[in-house]
Amino acid sequence: MISNNSNIPMKFRNLILITLVFILSCESSETSLDLRSRVRRLTLDNGMKVLLLKRQGAPVFSTQMKLKVGNIEEEEGSYGLAHFFEHMAFKGTKKIGTKDFAAEKKVMDEIDTVGTMIVALKKQGKTEADEEFSKLLKKRRELEKKHSDLMVKNEFTQTLQRNGGVSLNATTSNDFTTYYVSLPANKMEMWAYMESQRFINPVMRGFFTEVDVVAEERRMRIDNTPQGRLYEALVGKAFDNSPYKTVVIGPPEDIQHYTPKVAQAFYDKYYIPSRMVLSIVGNFELDEGEKIVRKYFSAIPAKEDPVKKFAEQKFDKSFPRSVEMK
Repeated sequence: MISNNSNIPMKFRNLILITLVFILSCESSETSLDLRSRVRRLTLDNGMKVLLLKRQGAPVFSTQMKLKVGNIEEEEGSYGLAHFFEHMAFKGTKKIGTKDFAAEKKVMDEIDTVGTMIVALKKQGKTEADEEFSKLLKKRRELEKKHSDLMVKNEFTQTLQRNGGVSLNATTSNDFTTYYVSLPANKMEMWAYMESQRFINPVMRGFFTEVDVVAEERRMRIDNTPQGRLYEALVGKAFDNSPYKTVVIGPPEDIQHYTPKVAQAFYDKYYIPSRMVLSIVGNFELDEGEKIVRKYFSAIPAKEDPVKKFAEQKFDKSFPRSVEMK
């Protein structure tokens, strides 16, 4: 970077910058052509797409699992589920995150039943001031405490981190959900097992506790920031039938009305191999990488893609529009 306080005359600084841009552009073009020829492209039998690229250097690899699942797939009344499942995908599987899954499952089923009853009361406008609501909430919290003794909290994340995993995270947008992590090259098979299992046997542990976490995240990002409130008002006013009418995290009332049954149905419908693209880049042998990918990710069951049709946004005489915020 050339400082504005540099003693180099302006005309020479500009010339240097132009030259650097030209050189980088040429290198970028050549590298891009080289990369395209070196990428191994696979389509598994279940429809999942895979991109593999060997890159010399440190013995590490980075992965990105991108799914064509965003809030545009959601239905009215349960907006924000794509983002919510991003949270749940780190809760583990039937083998990861549990001390005794058979015992844990029984408690979770009870929590789901009680929690769903509470949601039904919320939809009726009931609160903790209501006796039935208060009793059910107390029972749910007792069950959640019992459940905490049967699970291994954060085992999925901590296992990856103990094995050298860094940059472990995920993100959700209107159109896509993306999971990513970087690991030592000799941990690829361990990663492939864990990554595939969370899409084959996900367990939505701590469902209603996570509802509270997401609700707080919404308050922090939308309700308590001028930018968040302005953006939500903008898309709400600008669009009529478009799936982009709502913010990714969803409205507060929808978040409070999530149930395990509705969330599981959303997952079953859209978390399918034909909507997945896996990219792996790093210092590994392509043949070995392909072998590992086929071994673990081919096990994700193929399903028919529920292609969703969206109503066309019409920009009619109702524009321009305005909204007043206080």
